[in-house]
Amino acid sequence: MSLLSFASDVEFDRPVMMLAMSGWVDAASVGTDAAERIAEGGDVVAAFEPDALFDYRSSRPTLHFSAGNLTDVVWPRLDIIHRSIEGVDLLIAVGNEPDFRWQELTREFVELTERYNVSKFVTLGAVPAPVPHTRPVRVVCTTSDGELLRDGDEVLPDDLVVPGAAVSVLRRGVADAGVPAIG
Repeated sequence: MSLLSFASDVEFDRPVMMLAMSGWVDAASVGTDAAERIAEGGDVVAAFEPDALFDYRSSRPTLHFSAGNLTDVVWPRLDIIHRSIEGVDLLIAVGNEPDFRWQELTREFVELTERYNVSKFVTLGAVPAPVPHTRPVRVVCTTSDGELLRDGDEVLPDDLVVPGAAVSVLRRGVADAGVPAIG
């Protein structure tokens, strides 16, 4: 059973795929807020099956009440939204970090990049850090291809071992499949 259902079967011109997920690599919702803003007004072209990916005890749905009446349930989700900006097709994957099936999800993302002939894979996120408001926030990149970096882009200078994040695991899987990837 595929984790993914398609809302429409459309073609794109070598789109750039962006990914942001809530989770520990989304401090202050920086990545997901940016992705949601970029995706605003776009069309959902695919959605992942939430029952297969989320433990609702840790990724609880949000309940909306009005005058004591439950009016809406917003389930955790992971959607692919298409938006064209200045002639560039973007496929923005945004939503909650899954609790389950990261390896299968990685295979699904690799298949998506092949299906849509994705030219580049970009992840957005933020790591919690004690940064005083009086100092500039440090921005660092991780990349599968140094050619993706611009002059002045900073990468982590040393080895680093941290708990995994789905965005990083997916970026690695996509990069291993041959798609240039940067975070």
